[in-house]
Amino acid sequence: MSTFPNTIPPPQSDGMPYCDAAVLPASEADLFNEPAPFRTPIPILYAQAIMAVVKLTASGTISTNSSYVVLQTALEDETWVDVAWCVTTFTSGIVTFVLSAGMLGANAAVQNSRVKGTAPGSTGTAAIQLGGRIRLVGQSTISPTPTGSSGGPQVTADIRFREIGLR
Repeated sequence: MSTFPNTIPPPQSDGMPYCDAAVLPASEADLFNEPAPFRTPIPILYAQAIMAVVKLTASGTISTNSSYVVLQTALEDETWVDVAWCVTTFTSGIVTFVLSAGMLGANAAVQNSRVKGTAPGSTGTAAIQLGGRIRLVGQSTISPTPTGSSGGPQVTADIRFREIGLR
């Protein structure tokens, strides 16, 4: 591609969007908000890994915050298992996390004891292979309590992910 002196090419981007400015709800829910043809849960091929960049933004006046985002995997039985997660208590600005999961030959025995709507203990990961699907869920408990869908304090998420082949 020719670049002329009076033009600047746009920056290269990578990864697929999972959500843009998705408000972290007060009750744990899938954060996916992309238009068709995208869909959730995201199908994963055998021997794939995932890398997701999670950018959380606090807006409005927040005095306390307890937010988390969890990357989950499942087989076809709808039993979702936590494989990577981030937890934060920031009250202003932007924080960025990288979640990654799925590796060939990972040996792990992990008990999935977190109850839906309960934040994981701390940021972490479980070294296990991925099932056939992934999703990202999240929740935010802030004060003062948001009063509506727009305006007021809130935490939003921008998430992009990339499947990485391991063969």
